[in-house]
Amino acid sequence: MKNDPSPSTRSGSPNAATNAAASLRGAMARLNRFLFLALGVLYALWELRHFVRELRRAATTGGRSPEDD
Repeated sequence: MKNDPSPSTRSGSPNAATNAAASLRGAMARLNRFLFLALGVLYALWELRHFVRELRRAATTGGRSPEDD
């Protein structure tokens, strides 16, 4: 018949499976990159929080630590 799809365009063909696997690998790579970036941002915020806490402590104690007393 004229409208029969060729084997390369059938959904069950090896090309479709290869394309699906490649697409999944690409999606996983993007997810991995996003999670790594998000973790880096969270770590930077955590460090900034501690830095600000130390600045506030230094401002309220005149720059001396409690161990100096």
